[in-house]
Amino acid sequence: ATTYFVSPSGNDLSSGTALYPWKTLSYACSKTISGDIIYMRPGTYTDINVPRLPSGVSIEGEGQVILHQISIVLEGLGGSQRISNIKFDGNDIEPFSSIIIDGRHDVVINNCTFTNFKAGNRYYATEQYEYAIELRNTYDIEIRNNTIEAGIRSFYNNNNLNIHHNVIGKPL
Repeated sequence: ATTYFVSPSGNDLSSGTALYPWKTLSYACSKTISGDIIYMRPGTYTDINVPRLPSGVSIEGEGQVILHQISIVLEGLGGSQRISNIKFDGNDIEPFSSIIIDGRHDVVINNCTFTNFKAGNRYYATEQYEYAIELRNTYDIEIRNNTIEAGIRSFYNNNNLNIHHNVIGKPL
């Protein structure tokens, strides 16, 4: 397993090391394999491409890491990964989801913040992609210790979802 680094001041032509980090999460996702960790340095990130996180690859944030209007997609068979210490900023656009998990298992989302979702905290939305987190065809998913100023959508055959110790809903 290798730890790769991403920084807002990085360069996707670099090697992804601590001294020469990549710039975008989507590029890091395209270069990592199962067992690797993507370590995100503090700062605000934007990305014109959708980061598709490979099975078995985890993302860890250091300090204040803000993903501005970025959706991370985890799809296809596999799992055994985590996303931790990241702030997802929905930028008040609609529809938008920060994390979409489809077909994965053993995924942990821990100590993240989901904020500025235009749709807010909905029990039911008329369209998909109006929630902070969307789950489809998953099992053994744990969502813990997060602040989620939007909803979580579970549809299409999800099993053993462990959602606990979160603050869910927009502040009054």
